[in-house]
Amino acid sequence: MNTALFSFFNSISGENSSSTPPTNNSFDVFISAGQSNIDGRNPLNEAPTWLQSMVPKVKVWNNTAGQFNTFQLGVNTSADWNASPSWAFDIIFYKMYADYQNKNLYIVKRSKGGTPLFMDSSNDKGSWNVDYASFPAGITKLSQELETYFTNAKAFANNYGKTLNIKAMLWYQGGTDVQTTGALAVYKANLIALINRMRTVFESPNMPFVIITQAESSLTYSASLEQYQNEISQELSNIYIISANDATLYEDRLHLDAASSIMVGERVFNALKNL
Repeated sequence: MNTALFSFFNSISGENSSSTPPTNNSFDVFISAGQSNIDGRNPLNEAPTWLQSMVPKVKVWNNTAGQFNTFQLGVNTSADWNASPSWAFDIIFYKMYADYQNKNLYIVKRSKGGTPLFMDSSNDKGSWNVDYASFPAGITKLSQELETYFTNAKAFANNYGKTLNIKAMLWYQGGTDVQTTGALAVYKANLIALINRMRTVFESPNMPFVIITQAESSLTYSASLEQYQNEISQELSNIYIISANDATLYEDRLHLDAASSIMVGERVFNALKNL
C-alpha cells in the first residue's frame, strides 16, 4: 500500500499507528434503509450535545466521494442528501453501539421520504421493490441503489485488503404503502422479497434484519402492516421487531420527535448491543 493510501486509510479507520497496518481484516458494517423516519427529520438544534460534533467511531459511506467519511451532523450523514440538516434514530444506536463495543462502525445507507415497497409508477420519488424488471422508465430503484452503494463500499474496502462484515440491516418503512392503493395487501410478500434479496446481495444469508414499527399515533399507522411485520418475524430467521408504538411525533403526526428518536435508538441498542 503506498504512503498516500495508507495515510488516508488511517484517517478513516481511526487507527493511531502510522508505521504498521491495522490488524483487523474487516469493517463491521450496518445497513440503514427506508423512508423519512430513518432518513432523518429531527432538526440539528434538537440533537443531543454529543451528536452536535463529529462521531469519530462512526464512518458513513459517501457514494459520491467513493469513500467512508466520519459522521458529522450537517456534513457527512449518509442520508438522502449527504449534507443533511437533520438526524435520525439510527445514529443514536450507532454511537451507543460503537462506544459499547469500542470499535469503529461503517454505515451504508440509502433512505428517502415518501417511498413505498409497492411498485407505484405514479410516485416519482422511487420504490423499494426488488422486482427491478417491472420498473417503468423514470422510477428510481432504491433497493438497487442501495446494492450499488454496498458494492462500491465493498470494492473500496477490498482496495485495503479488507472485507465487509455485515452486522445487521435497519429498516424503518411502510407508511407510504399504507397510503398507496393496493400496496398494503402485498406488503408482506414485498418485504420478504426485499429481505431475501438483501441477504443474498450482502452475502450474509442470516443477516439480522431489524424492523421498526410505526407509532400508533401516526397518520399512517396500520395494524395490518404491523401484523405482517410480526408474521415475517415468525417465518424468517433473525428478524428483530423494535416497537415504536408509543413514540411521540411532531405536529405533522408522521415523524418521530427528538425524544422518541433517542428512545428508538436506545431500544435498537438494547436489542443488538451484543451482536
